Amino acid sequence: MRLQHYNSREERADYTYKKYGRFLQGRLLDVGCGDAYLRELVSSEYVGIDIAGNPDVIFDFEQGKLPFWDNSFDCVVCTDVLEHLEKIHGIFFELARVTRKYVIISLLNNWNPLFRNILKGETASKFYGLPVEKPKDRHKWFFNYEEAKNFIYGMAEKAEMKVIICEPYSHFEQRRPFINFFCKKILNEKRYNNIFVLALRAVLEKK
Repeated sequence: MRLQHYNSREERADYTYKKYGRFLQGRLLDVGCGDAYLRELVSSEYVGIDIAGNPDVIFDFEQGKLPFWDNSFDCVVCTDVLEHLEKIHGIFFELARVTRKYVIISLLNNWNPLFRNILKGETASKFYGLPVEKPKDRHKWFFNYEEAKNFIYGMAEKAEMKVIICEPYSHFEQRRPFINFFCKKILNEKRYNNIFVLALRAVLEKK
């Protein structure tokens, strides 16, 4: 099944539900839920947590442990959130602590939008650069696809979780099929992923 790629948080929630719905069973925690678009899609018990938007629980992730007991949820979802947090490693362990089964994570490949903007001669991006007005939100970490992949596998091992899915997310092959084919021919897999893949998506299972 070919899924429609997303361009908004609402579309991202829809993509997550359609792609990984088989894991979104039982009690579900949506970390960094924003306006909690996933809530309307799942039939399971839903809890959204964030510092803003429309969460069930308001919480600043930089403040420490998530306000839940160990193994409180069957599945924890955390999409495009960790790169915004200074305490990225600590929150990863918290995701593993509060789930009893699965964790679904997506991490942006920061090289992709920056590389495109540099080629256009444009500003870095809304999450980098040096704006006059201090932004409300910034990426605290800058990494490519390969580094995100190594992070997922390394942290999963430390958290005693098993990576059952780890895959690239991109729409380049659909929008520019000929250029995509050519690039795959001249670049090795590591270079291709670091330049053209938009994000890494992973599903982890508790051992």
